Amino acid sequence: DEADFYQSPIFRGAIEKLRGEYSATMRGKREFVQHVLNHMEDGGHIAGWDPTPGKARNDYYVRLNSGRLAVIDLEAEEIRSAEFGMGLEGLVTSRGDRVRGIVNGIDSAEWNPASDPHIASHFTARSLTRRAANKRALEAEFGLEPGDGPLFIVVSRLTWQKGMDVLVEVLDHLAGIGGRLALLGSGDAGIVAGLQEGAGRHPGKIGLRIGYDEALSHRMQAGGDAILVPSRFEPCGLTQLYGLAYG
Repeated sequence: DEADFYQSPIFRGAIEKLRGEYSATMRGKREFVQHVLNHMEDGGHIAGWDPTPGKARNDYYVRLNSGRLAVIDLEAEEIRSAEFGMGLEGLVTSRGDRVRGIVNGIDSAEWNPASDPHIASHFTARSLTRRAANKRALEAEFGLEPGDGPLFIVVSRLTWQKGMDVLVEVLDHLAGIGGRLALLGSGDAGIVAGLQEGAGRHPGKIGLRIGYDEALSHRMQAGGDAILVPSRFEPCGLTQLYGLAYG
């Protein structure tokens, strides 16, 4: 029954894993609900959660979110479908015009290469030559061979939804064509293992930092030549916006 469902290890484990990422603010609750959908679209891998629709689960999210959902623009429509709703499409659809899209944005004062305290060399769109110092610094920080070839970066959750399994499959090709990779993230143990094996095969070409480090993510945006975002779906992720700000 509903009470048993709420007390089950699978349900509680899935919720607690996500709950720790968000505050108790209303904004946090809205983001929490959206990330529940994203994690469920990963296939329920966070706790072996079967994404079969269920009244108890739907009712839980109504109470959790005080009867209001907020998602990102086009996804406000997509999550009404069975493909992207992951069992919650009935709830989302029933909310009608109370489901709205809020487009992502970034703090342009915090993410500003002209004044960022975390990066080696400040630069603007008019002084991009100064950006090269950040690339050299990033190569050194990740133990990568310095060079003029492309330096790819990844700052991401390491999950199926983010397409990180695809990245694992092309590591040898990426290194073989002269590319180098600096990656920051955490997530699925199998994907982490695959990345570590790839780094072991290509020392000086692939550098990893498993975990979360916001200051390092600033340095990566400032020093990388290109960001890899192989997501299977990506509702206006922040990584792309940071990349645009840092050239």
